[in-house]
Amino acid sequence: MKGIGEKLKEAREEMGVSIDEVSEDLKVKPSDIEEVEKGDDSAIDNLINSIDEEEEDDDNFDDDNF
Repeated sequence: MKGIGEKLKEAREEMGVSIDEVSEDLKVKPSDIEEVEKGDDSAIDNLINSIDEEEEDDDNFDDDNF
């Protein structure tokens, strides 16, 4: 059975998206994406936490501060 990392890699490749593009969109390091695709469970947890933190930062952004 394929793990989540393999499935994510296959989906990314089918869409023609590079690791660099994914990492830029998610605002994480390319090496984080590579580790997730290799099936590193701790990398998956770290990636999810990084994305959650980034979303929280975006939610706290206030245009009236400029």
